[in-house]
Amino acid sequence: MAVEFRNEWQDIRVELLKTLRGYELEGVDEDSGSVNYVTGDEESGRRLLRVLVDEDRRAKRAGVKDLEETLRCLKEGGFEEITVVAEDFPKGSKNIVNSEPDINMISEGTDHFNMAEIRYAAQEITWELRTAKCRMYPTSLDECSGYADGHYSCDVRRVSDDADFHAEREWKHLLYEDFKNLVSL
Repeated sequence: MAVEFRNEWQDIRVELLKTLRGYELEGVDEDSGSVNYVTGDEESGRRLLRVLVDEDRRAKRAGVKDLEETLRCLKEGGFEEITVVAEDFPKGSKNIVNSEPDINMISEGTDHFNMAEIRYAAQEITWELRTAKCRMYPTSLDECSGYADGHYSCDVRRVSDDADFHAEREWKHLLYEDFKNLVSL
């Protein structure tokens, strides 16, 4: 079951985290207004990704009560780390997060991903799309028929080539846009 958020930035950041860290949907908690994803196990350490949303699946602010509930989950749920995605974090909430080394915060205005992470995530999505579309992943440019005579016939190949170009030039913003385009495909 996939969850669609009403904020594009939220969708993209959650997709990045799922791709990079292997989060799987655990469930939607209507009472706390959160969508929860989990990765890891007892041995390797479980991690929780909590996306705070309102009833329309729009990002909501991380209030003190939300973070107190998150702290309870950290202590009682056996999680080594929790990442909270919210619209913003008021001062009281930031104080809680800053006092707890095992809780991270992500909001619309923050940038938590480096070039290598975004490039890796773009490559992973490209691999999934090419495998689904072409029934295999080309191992060389000659095996891919998505680009011929200077024209692209495949959006996946076009965006993937753009992502490689933007990564080589370290244009992080454009690489992030390429990732968004791959997710939309």
